[in-house]
Amino acid sequence: DNTNSFLDRFGTKSDGNTHPVNDCDDDQSIDQSYLFRPGQLSTLKRTTFQLCDIQIDQVQQIIHENDGHELECTEKDGWLSKGSMDRIRAIMNRELSLIINDTDLLHEHSQTLNTVDVLPENIEISEVYDEDLGIYHH
Repeated sequence: DNTNSFLDRFGTKSDGNTHPVNDCDDDQSIDQSYLFRPGQLSTLKRTTFQLCDIQIDQVQQIIHENDGHELECTEKDGWLSKGSMDRIRAIMNRELSLIINDTDLLHEHSQTLNTVDVLPENIEISEVYDEDLGIYHH
C-alpha cells in the first residue's frame, strides 16, 4: 500500500488488529525527559534524540515531507529527503541557542542542572547550513 509512509509500514508495531501502533506517539509510555521540546531543557545529559522525540513542528514536517515516496536510503539521511538531517540539525541548534541565551529558563532549571554543563563554552553546537534561511548556523 503506497498510501502508508515508510514509518507506518516498518517503524511501528501492530496492535493485533493490523493497525500500526507507533510507540513514539504513546505519551504514557515515554519518560518525558527524553523529548526535545522548544524552550525546555532536558534533565538528562545526552547529545542524540530519536526523530520521533523531537517535538518541533518544523522538524516533524521535514521528517514526513516524503512519506510514501521513499526511493533511496542513504548513509547520511536514511529514508528522509536529501539534506533533511542538516536542516533538522540547524533547527535544533537554533532552538538550543535560544535556550542557552534565555537566562530566565536557566535559572528556572538551576536546581536540576550542573551549572558548568550549561555555560556556553561547554556546549558544543555544530555548524550546519539552513537551506530555508540560506545561512550557516552554529
